[in-house]
Amino acid sequence: MPVLKNSTIAKRFFGSQEITKSFYGSTLIWAKAESEVAPFGYRQGYTLSGSSATRSFAGVDIGPVNASRDVIIGIPTAQAADSQVASVTVNGIPAQLLAKAGTEGGAWNTFNSIWKVRVPTGATGTVDVAHANATPYTHIMVFSGVNVIVSDVDSRSSGVGSVQSTIVIDTATVGHMIYAFIVAASATNLTWTGITEVQEFVTPSSNRIGLAEKIAVEGNNTLTCAVPSGTRVALIAFSAGNN
Repeated sequence: MPVLKNSTIAKRFFGSQEITKSFYGSTLIWAKAESEVAPFGYRQGYTLSGSSATRSFAGVDIGPVNASRDVIIGIPTAQAADSQVASVTVNGIPAQLLAKAGTEGGAWNTFNSIWKVRVPTGATGTVDVAHANATPYTHIMVFSGVNVIVSDVDSRSSGVGSVQSTIVIDTATVGHMIYAFIVAASATNLTWTGITEVQEFVTPSSNRIGLAEKIAVEGNNTLTCAVPSGTRVALIAFSAGNN
């Protein structure tokens, strides 16, 4: 395939959707320069606190503008009542729920969910989140890319700690990114194995949230986040990349 400079490539569209690759059968005959297509990855995390069932995050970094930009939102949270997320929109566009996890029945319940939505316009985004009940805080983790394929997603939730905080991502596309994010009803430090921690912090309600990442390899990608025994946890892991 020829190497094409950015300055010599005109954008190609099918209707309103930009084409980034073209095939003849199984042979790649044209591709947009890689530097023009933002790689899939984590953008930033945002937290809003104060008791409320709805949150509106303005000025969110959702990645470079692209007609085929996909945004993924992870939402780990914990509180005494049911704090499951009922809906998510980005710039008014409804997001699709990919997976969720949660525990109920204790002093602190943990909930986690992951959502995906195509957002073709806007240099930044407004992310609106609606919970089933008022929560003391909401934290969102924002990821984005172009024509994003989620090749695997899995979740775990339990009140028995590290026994149930292991996930195997077994259908990941080699080279895709694997991200895992967790909320634990404990202020004790998280310990990850099989994956590298990106961030970790204590929430306004003294729970702990963590994010970790790795590049997917062939076969099983096993990752574990250890927390104190008996701690309620909600863990989600997924693999994704640009198509």
